[in-house]
Amino acid sequence: SLNVSAQNFWEQTSGPYDGTVYTIVKNSNGYLFAGTYRGIYRSTEDGEHWTTANEGLTDLRIESMAVNISGHIFAGTHPGLFRSTDNGQTWNHIDYGTLATSTQALLINPEGDIFAAVTGIVIRSTDDGQTWSGINYGIQGDVLSFAINSQGKIFAGTDYYGLFISTDNGNNWTQIYYSPDYTHFTSLAINSNGYIFASSYFGGGVFRSTDDGNSWVRVINGLSETNVLAVTIDSEENVFAGTYGGGIFC
Repeated sequence: SLNVSAQNFWEQTSGPYDGTVYTIVKNSNGYLFAGTYRGIYRSTEDGEHWTTANEGLTDLRIESMAVNISGHIFAGTHPGLFRSTDNGQTWNHIDYGTLATSTQALLINPEGDIFAAVTGIVIRSTDDGQTWSGINYGIQGDVLSFAINSQGKIFAGTDYYGLFISTDNGNNWTQIYYSPDYTHFTSLAINSNGYIFASSYFGGGVFRSTDDGNSWVRVINGLSETNVLAVTIDSEENVFAGTYGGGIFC
């Protein structure tokens, strides 16, 4: 496994193999949830075994997931947003109103504010998804991923414009990394040391920053599939990477 003391090597988990993994999250019970274009898979054993968890979903194309402080799991799909309050056993639809439908990225801060990246705009809800408003000042391109650190700084990965940071709860954004060689930062995760991990599609693999996003290095040793779509970190500081067609590595 990839942990704090050994951050440069990956090995494949025992699934899920049924489809490409686009997003991975962990809830307060330690359950892992992997979002694919064939639905949601859940593991209660640190990735050793996976089962489907799709009851109530009207579309199985899962693009993003997030968990709030109450343990509620949110899943972004092409028809919008779904929420589960029972560890993924069942899902209920949340309406964005007229703002958008497809949900490319999700983030929930410690106060419970929900951030959703939809095509061409970032929107925020401060009332558990009842109402939404646009917050997009300073971001270029489409946002594909979010993460927040212990200081409340929000990081966003985009399609062709690199990585951005907001220090004011999403009201304003500043670019912190850009390279024409590595695009589509599809997922972000931050460990207890504040190290940021970013997955880059189209062969970028996984990037790591140990200084709040000011500098980045690639960590791809043992990663046989470098089209990486999702990263997450479990309670033991293991980093999981979900790949395009190659399963999950840790």
